[in-house]
Amino acid sequence: GLIGFRGHMGLGYGLISAGAGNATLYAYDTNVDANSNYAYLYSPATDNDGRIAAKVSTSDYSHNEIRLFNADGSSTLVVADKATDTTSPFASFDNGLDINAADSIAVVVKLADGNMRAIQRFDADGAGGFTATEIARIGIGPITELPSFSPAINASGLVAFRAKDANGDAIYVGDGISLKRIAGNGDVV
Repeated sequence: GLIGFRGHMGLGYGLISAGAGNATLYAYDTNVDANSNYAYLYSPATDNDGRIAAKVSTSDYSHNEIRLFNADGSSTLVVADKATDTTSPFASFDNGLDINAADSIAVVVKLADGNMRAIQRFDADGAGGFTATEIARIGIGPITELPSFSPAINASGLVAFRAKDANGDAIYVGDGISLKRIAGNGDVV
């Protein structure tokens, strides 16, 4: 019953959910309040429990994190890029992502080692952190390109995403163990 979105607030943006006649502000950027921790907020994804997952820029557009926000304004770091955390294996994150009810988040990343694009799923580990599972990577298996489209994740942790393979555009689904081509260019439907 909630819709989460990035809303325009004067000169800046905020992460907001709305539904059932109510609206909740989760976070806002430094253009709304100079004391904010976030220089920029990207389009979020919302789960059924009212949590919002979003890519955020911290000190500038080159320092990015994926964060999970609660309606009370608190948030949890899911993962940071290498510019923000030098131990991170991720050079960057695409702007779009998805979240499921188990707080698993799917996003397209660029790996720091080799600048290769991949689909990652970040699962809550029960101790306040997240573990990364690679779903697919360019050059591993049939994937030749990962365009900048948001992946989708279901309650079981299956991640569906758009990719290119030898036949062109296709939709794949994976869980970190297996990868299946669902449909693509040239398929008879």
